[in-house]
Formats: sequence, structure tokens, C-alpha cells
Amino acid sequence: MASAAVVFVYRPMQINRRRLLLIAATLLLVLLWQSPIIAPLKLLVVFLHELSHALATWLTGGRVVEFVVSGNQSGHVISAGGSRFIILSAGYLGSLLFGLLFYRLSRNPRLTDICLAVLALTMLVVGIGYAGSGYTLLFAVVVAALLLLLLKYANAISKQALLMLFALATMIYVPMDIFLDTLLHSGVLSDARMLANDIGGATILWGSLWFISSLYLIYETLRKA
Repeated sequence: MASAAVVFVYRPMQINRRRLLLIAATLLLVLLWQSPIIAPLKLLVVFLHELSHALATWLTGGRVVEFVVSGNQSGHVISAGGSRFIILSAGYLGSLLFGLLFYRLSRNPRLTDICLAVLALTMLVVGIGYAGSGYTLLFAVVVAALLLLLLKYANAISKQALLMLFALATMIYVPMDIFLDTLLHSGVLSDARMLANDIGGATILWGSLWFISSLYLIYETLRKA
């Protein structure tokens, strides 16, 4: 009777450098989250939040009267016309979708360049055309200028890493902001509170829907990527 030999082949685990970079960048952001170093990233997320309100306004036939981002990480968009439901719903989830798009595009050097260029141009147009405060204009122009300098002088890896950092900051900031603004402090003025007042339902209801949706979108993006 012939005997069979079982051979075990050991193959070293191949380390995914992008995954390691993702983990390291996430840990760094979490550790430094309350540091002034992270403040510009948080302000960029706030800018994307207000930009989402503005885009929702334009897409539903309204017009943007004023666009403001403040140094204390607050902001607002004053709009006229458009769909109130879509405009109010667009802030948190819209900024998160920007972040998830950044994450996907950061995998490709060419798409990273296009994304950073479009972001810089958008910030300039919105800042110059709609800024309701000097701080908003200054922030938009300075960040746009830095992005353009980065595009010209940085190497591909640095640009991809920065775009990934933008994405991760959004993925951390948005669910946290939804939880704090609409669930933990549901009595304060927020997009969910205004939606509850205008459309119906409770602040916690809209906040819960947005919070669960944000976690699901983040999970699916990371899982597929």
C-alpha cells in the first residue's frame, strides 16, 4: 500500500504597505485628534460639510447667499430656494461621501492629482464667490494655494498619502460629529434639529439614521478597498 506524504509549504505573509499606512495614519489621527496640528484637517471637513449643503442647494434649484467656515470648526450656508430636505440632509453624509471618494481616488496617482486640483479650484471659486467672512476667504485661498504647490512639487506617494489623510480625517470626524451634535446633545441647533422642525420626526431619529448610514458606508468602503 503506497503511503502519501503531506507537505506543508510555508510562505511568508506579504505585507500590504497601503494597509499599514492606513492603520498608522488612523492611529496618528486618533492620538493627535485634540492637537492644534489636526485643526486644519477638521476645518477642511467642515468646509466639505458646508460645500455639500451648497451643492445640494444648487442641484435642487436654489441659490447660495452666504458660505461661512469659522475657526472654531463651525459653519453655515444661507440658501434661498431648493429642497429643504435634501439641503439639510446633505451636510454630514455629503462630507463623508467626499472623504470616501478621496480614499478610493488616493489609490491611483493620476486620479489623486485630478482630485487635488479639483478640490483646490472648488475652494477658490467658493471662497472668492460666496465667502461670508474674511476667515472663510482666507482659509479657502490658503488651502487652495497649498494644494496647488503640493501638486507641482510633491512626489506621487506624498500626494496619495495626504489625500488618504484627508479621507481618514473625514471618516473619523463625521460619525463623531453626528453622534455629538444629534444624539448626545440633541437639544442643540443642528442639521437634524432643523430637519425635525421643518419636516417632522425627532432630532435623534434623523441623527440615528445618519450615524448608522455613515458607519455602514465607511465599513463598505474599507472592506471593498
